[in-house]
Amino acid sequence: IVSPHRSEGFGMNVWHGMALNIPIICTNYGGVTDFAKNETAWLVKIDGLEQPSEKEKKTYPHLGYIVWASPNIKDLRIKMRECYGDKQERELKANKAYQLVKQKYSYEKVFHDFKNNMKLIDEKIHDELFV
Repeated sequence: IVSPHRSEGFGMNVWHGMALNIPIICTNYGGVTDFAKNETAWLVKIDGLEQPSEKEKKTYPHLGYIVWASPNIKDLRIKMRECYGDKQERELKANKAYQLVKQKYSYEKVFHDFKNNMKLIDEKIHDELFV
C-alpha cells in the first residue's frame, strides 16, 4: 500500500494493509506514526506543514484547525524503489507490521483494552458518587 497522505487520523488503510501482511509506504505524519515505524513501513519524509487554503476552508469548514503535511515526492520515489527492489526487506517489514497489528491493534485487543478502561472509569465514578 502506498499512502502519501497529507494527514491521517488513525490510518485505517495502513492498518488494514499491515493486518493483511502487505508492505506499507506512507507519510511519516499523523496517526499512522503510532504503528508505522521504520521497522514496519517505509516512512516518507515531509517537506513541511501547511494550513488548508481559504477556498478549502470555505468548502470544508471543519478544516480550519487541521495542519497538513507535504510529503516529499523525491523521498516517496526512493521508498517505492527500495520496497520494490528488496523482496527480503519487503517481507521482513510486512511480517513485523503484521505481528505488531496482531498483538497491539487487533479488534480483540482493542475491544479488551476498551472494556477494561470502561470498567476502570465505572469504578472511579462509582467510588466518587457512593463512597
